[in-house]
Amino acid sequence: MEDPERLGQAMRTRGLLQTFRGEQAAARESFKEALVYLQRANNNSALTAYLALVVGVSYNEEGCWSEAAPHLSEAVRAMESQGLTTEYFEGSITLPYVTGCIQLGYNQAVQGRVDPAARLFEQADAAAEAGEANLLTRIAACVWHARFATLTRQPTEALWERTADLLARAEAASAPLLEAMAHYAVAVLCRARGQHADAHRHALASVNLATSGEGTQSKFIGHAYYELGLALLALQRLKESREACETGLRPARNQAKAWLEPRYAYLRARLALARKGLTQTVRNRMERSIAGDEAAGATLPAAHTRLEFARLLADHGRQEEAEELMAALQERSPDVELPAWLGGEPRPSPRGNAD
Repeated sequence: MEDPERLGQAMRTRGLLQTFRGEQAAARESFKEALVYLQRANNNSALTAYLALVVGVSYNEEGCWSEAAPHLSEAVRAMESQGLTTEYFEGSITLPYVTGCIQLGYNQAVQGRVDPAARLFEQADAAAEAGEANLLTRIAACVWHARFATLTRQPTEALWERTADLLARAEAASAPLLEAMAHYAVAVLCRARGQHADAHRHALASVNLATSGEGTQSKFIGHAYYELGLALLALQRLKESREACETGLRPARNQAKAWLEPRYAYLRARLALARKGLTQTVRNRMERSIAGDEAAGATLPAAHTRLEFARLLADHGRQEEAEELMAALQERSPDVELPAWLGGEPRPSPRGNAD
């Protein structure tokens, strides 16, 4: 008769070996099998919570939002019920509960559940303070919080100050990967604040650090190049923006295709618009961005792009098409917490701010 506890531990070990070899997809499947066996054995320890977190993070960082959500939710729930919100687990390099909250928070925001997402980020901040989180945990939390603030158009002064402070601490620690992450978070917030020259400077620093030495294998290289491309576009440096786009698209497709391919389609549409105006190429790329986000369950980014595309059409005298896009936005998102301005109320142009 099979021993589910023993089989679960064996699958966990196999997953760890696959992770070490860089076989991330295979490792995720092994961890999922381990979870099934351990739950069958009624093992509700910190280990099962941590495995659920690892699986959820793996899906989330690829942009597989719907697949990630149940695993992240289970991990957060299990850590709360077991009183593990301020505890590090064996082998964890970040505070697991903080990781679970920030990843689930952004996951929920992307899918249009903004209020629950905001509460999760508040929980992450409280746990980071109570658990005396390390610098990596705090910077990772700022990266995801910066993405959330930009996605929801809510960049606060407190978040800005905290991120700038963490960048200074990372630089003082002479830790290239931490510096790259912190520069990236600052670049994201600079974009939200309309500070395009500063966004360019920080995005370029992030790219340079993330593509050399310790940071070479970083999972956010594709994200950093996307920020660099947007900043260069806003500064009208079109050739350099296109080069950043082409360079970043390769790692983006390898690391987070479902998340970043629609974002790069948006960036490429904006580049084509800047060069030749509203052409069929621009239309195709905007539509590809919207379709890609919607297929991945990224409701709010798709809504941002749909709104921007509608305004673009209206600016070019295509009012009927613009109205059809806005009608589709309301039809496709009846249960989503769309901000009032995203429903069509007067609001400064979101150009350059699609996420």
